[in-house]
Amino acid sequence: MTKRTSQDITNYQLAQADASVQLNKLLAQSADALTCGPTCQTERKQSQLKQKLADSKTNKASADAQIAAAEKAYITATSGQSGYSAFAKDQITNDANALCNNMQSEFNMNINTATSYADTLASLHGDNVYVLELYNEYVSKNGDLDNSINLLSSDIVTTDRKTYYETQNYDNLMKWYYIFKWIYILLLLAFSIGIFIADSNSSRRVKIVAFIFLILYPIIINYVVDVVTQSLQKAYSLMPKNIYKSL
Repeated sequence: MTKRTSQDITNYQLAQADASVQLNKLLAQSADALTCGPTCQTERKQSQLKQKLADSKTNKASADAQIAAAEKAYITATSGQSGYSAFAKDQITNDANALCNNMQSEFNMNINTATSYADTLASLHGDNVYVLELYNEYVSKNGDLDNSINLLSSDIVTTDRKTYYETQNYDNLMKWYYIFKWIYILLLLAFSIGIFIADSNSSRRVKIVAFIFLILYPIIINYVVDVVTQSLQKAYSLMPKNIYKSL
């Protein structure tokens, strides 16, 4: 029979204790699974994650202070208090320079933005002035156009009235024209009967020529009047004029 050493006994006892711990852990997990259902497990998981998030935020908030404390302790231990004071001074100077640079950069950016806004405002103001001038110009033109339309309407009304009266006079003249035309025809018929029936010292040839002339008279009289009128106008244009009347 093999003799067990004290080391073997110790290892056996440790293994037995570890197995007992694992068994107890499994039993605890089984009991927890039996007593806490799916809803409970979900709520527990959410609570654990929430706590872990809170711990992370706490560690993040205290990280800078812990780093600063460790940094101070290290520099003081290696370079003494004077070394840490010089380091702190340099650190504050660098932070102040970085802050000044950031402020200068933001100031320059704000100046550029303000300049851009000022240019845009000036451009909009110029556009507004131009639009206002254009509006006033269109108002004036529309007023002139309204006056022209009113005058044109008045001229149209006047022209319509003039045309109406001219048409009325023309119709009256045409009525008289037809009356005189029939009177002339009747007189011409009476004359034609009279010259051939009544005794006269004139020969038949003269009577025929007179009759033909009286027939052609209404036809040729318009051309005769036009020729005479044009001749008189031409003769009048050739006459010397008094140029001093226009002075």
